[in-house]
Formats: sequence, C-alpha cells, structure tokens
Amino acid sequence: IRVGAMTGKEKKVDYTGETEGQDYWYYRDFEQRGFVKDGSTEVPLLPPYTTYIKDDKTAELGGWSMASAINSKNQIAGYASTAISKYGAERVAACLGSDNTLPLDVCLQREKYPNANNTRNIQYQMRAYVWQYENGAVTGTELPLGLTPGDSEYTFTAQGLGLNNAGVVAGRSHVYRNGDTDNLRMDAAYWSQDANGEYKYHWIPVVDDDVRNSIAYDINDAGLLVGSYNKYIQGYIRDKFFIYDTNNPETKPVTPNDFYNTMSDLSSKPRDINNKGQVVGYIESTHDKDKPRPKVGFLFDK
Repeated sequence: IRVGAMTGKEKKVDYTGETEGQDYWYYRDFEQRGFVKDGSTEVPLLPPYTTYIKDDKTAELGGWSMASAINSKNQIAGYASTAISKYGAERVAACLGSDNTLPLDVCLQREKYPNANNTRNIQYQMRAYVWQYENGAVTGTELPLGLTPGDSEYTFTAQGLGLNNAGVVAGRSHVYRNGDTDNLRMDAAYWSQDANGEYKYHWIPVVDDDVRNSIAYDINDAGLLVGSYNKYIQGYIRDKFFIYDTNNPETKPVTPNDFYNTMSDLSSKPRDINNKGQVVGYIESTHDKDKPRPKVGFLFDK
C-alpha cells in the first residue's frame, strides 16, 4: 500500500481574451491532494476545507492535502487544509465579484498558482493529520497545533511527515517558543496518543537559542526521532542533523559528529530511521563558503 500526493488533472476552457495565438485557458480543480494506492484501488485524502462560501456565493478551491508516510497498521501521516487565509479569502471574493472578467475557474487558478515571488495568493490554514485506511475507505483526525491561534489573523501551519507503528507522528508546527508570543517559530514536534486515544502535541527542544527553526522527519518504534535544525555556523546559515529520544523528553536533541569526528559547518539532513537505529540522509561534501556545495548520501548507525 502506497501513499503520496498529486495535482489535479489539467483542464481547459476556450480563451476569450485579446492575446493572439492563444486558444485556451488552463486550470486544475486542486493543486495538491494526498492519496492511498492499494493495488488498483486509489482513494483520495480529501482535506476538511475545499470550498469557499460567503453569503450566496460559492467557489470550489479543491483545498490541499499530503500523505507523507504509512505504517504497518495502515495509519497515514500528513497534513491538510482546514480553513483559508484572510488574504486568500479576499482574493477569492474578488474572483466572485462583479469586476472580474475572467471565467471563475481561471481567476481562481491565477490566485492558486505561484507568483514571481514563489508564493500563492490563496493559502490555507494547514494542520497535521492522521488518516486510518481500511477496506477502501479513510477516516481522518486533525492533530493539535503547537499554539492557540485565538483571534489571530495569521496563517499557521503544522505538518505530519513520519510515523511509527505505535502511531506516533513526527513533523513540525508553528509554536510560540517557550510561550513567548513575540517569538513565533516553526519547530520540530511529535504527536502521541494519551490513554483516551487523543493526540497530544509535544514540542522538541532546540539545542540552543540560536536555532532559527527545526523539523522532524521520522520516528522509529523505539521512539528515536530524527530531524534537523537551522542556525548560523561560522557566519553562514546551515542545517544540522539531530537525533532525539522521545522516551526522555527532558533531554535535548543530540547532534552526531560527522565525517570529521566533530560538528563541522557541513549542512546535513536525515530522511528516515529504521528499528535498528540506522539513519539515511544527505550531507554536504565540500567546505566552499560562498557557492552551492555538492551533497552525498550518508548512512549513520546510532
């Protein structure tokens, strides 16, 4: 059984503008949707939020979802759209307004597609999710955000990226680090179920206060989690691979020594850890300061 994500199929409508040589506009019903593939059966992971509704007007946006990992119990970790951002809602409302001269689907596609700054006008509140796949059907559970949004108009994100066979999810979430509302970060996290089966959020401590952000990619059945953090090292922003023992949450993540038996300025990221404590990922292989560095794969044996 495989999981992943795909775009919607390309569709087209007749072009009615003034550009010579253009016959059609192109659009998609959605930009990204998770799926489960079981033999010839393909099941979409529909996000909770797909449709904008205001007063008597409706716009089908498709939403956003991603399936990142699946365990032996057919639990799937990922993330999904739960609401639209404030600015995104304004852009959709403009497409529904009387001043819009484009076909509605084309106007919405323009707002959903990345612009010159590689950002999208239509963005979503994104939350980590766990889906249970069984007999060709899925049921989803939203995981808690690392903070309480309150009346904030900001767009907050949490993502599930890996999980073990106990259903513990590794990923990241927006959080007010150490409860400071002036210190909004995107930090590594994991979610585990309590005695009542309810998922609880757990922040992963940072190695020091200079860490800009962090992310967790995977966790094994022994509770060993792998991720990376981002900080300035020798005057340059670098990523460093870490291991964290969720069974000892009072401890900080450990940064393993790399090829030089010390913590160099080589950026490194893990991708997966197995039940033998073996980690695969990649690390930079040269020390050039001001140009891109080549990367090589690594196998780290804890």
